[in-house]
Amino acid sequence: MTIPKVLVDIPAEKGVHVKSAGAKGEKYVYIYTQYFRNADGNPRNTAKAIGKLDGESGKMIPNSNYYSMFNVQPNLPDLCVYFYGYTYLVQKCCNDMGLRECLQQSFGEQTN
Repeated sequence: MTIPKVLVDIPAEKGVHVKSAGAKGEKYVYIYTQYFRNADGNPRNTAKAIGKLDGESGKMIPNSNYYSMFNVQPNLPDLCVYFYGYTYLVQKCCNDMGLRECLQQSFGEQTN
């Protein structure tokens, strides 16, 4: 089972920017976390990645930094969980392996 990716709008706050990173040149969304001047007096900054840019939609796939920095709770997809007994699992295995057809040929309707 795969969990669908969550897409959110890129925050329109000061210091949010997109830049390429990695060997594939994928685009990531960063936010500046600190502004300072180095020993030479030149302006510098530090940034944290808050997500990956989705090229198709122009939105962002958020990471854990996004959720903690913007105080947002992640939206988890709705999942259904079914509880089955051992009988169901054994019958499914028999159907998948083709064993049920063999048993029906040998024992007829008693296999149900």
